This record gives sequence, structure tokens and C-alpha cells, in this order.
Amino acid sequence: PDFIYGTNSIASTIYGSRSNHLELMISETADTDKPRILNIINRCRELKINVKHYQRNKLEKLVREENFQHLVLKTSKLEYSNISSLQGLDKLDGPVILLDQVSDPFDMGAIIRSAFFFVSL
Repeated sequence: PDFIYGTNSIASTIYGSRSNHLELMISETADTDKPRILNIINRCRELKINVKHYQRNKLEKLVREENFQHLVLKTSKLEYSNISSLQGLDKLDGPVILLDQVSDPFDMGAIIRSAFFFVSL
């Protein structure tokens, strides 16, 4: 499985992705009354995603990150495209951006905005 952590990354994933999400893992120290966390929990329940509480140190070890914002989404492994499926890119009208290991959807937005700026120069 893959693990996504942080409130923004998880919210973007559960509201926009059609991946097979397996479980929302919540730190026992999470403030589940915070609106952002509560919205994520409720959305996961709507999608029939298991919601479980875990010890904080167990989740820190799992994602190897101290600042994971108390939430980890366990999801099925993402299927990647083979490089051979990219044939024909040279025939496209306009720039092509290839990315690897983008972990935060907001990073993706910043990349697209930056690329748009450079193309429009």
C-alpha cells in the first residue's frame, strides 16, 4: 500500500481521486473536533473507508515524518504508466511537464502556475 499524510494531501485525495482507499489512520492525540479533520473523517465514512485510531509514535514510524498532522491515509498502490506510453509527446502542440514524486497536490498547483508563467513569456 501507499501512505498519504497531512490534512491538505488527504483532503485532496479523498475528494478528487478514485483510488482504492483502505483506511484513515488517526493519531490518538488528534483534535478530531477541528473542522478540517472532522470533514476528512466524515468524508472517509461517506466513502466507506475504515477509520481507526493509532498511537502517534506508530504513525510517525510508518510515514517517517514527525509533522504528519495526525492523519495518514492508507491507499492501494498507485499504478504508474510505463515510459513507452509517452510516445508521441513530440507531436503535441505546447509544453509537456513530466513529474516524479510529487507528494503534495499544492506543489502540483505551484508547478502548473510556474510553467504557465514561463510559457506565456
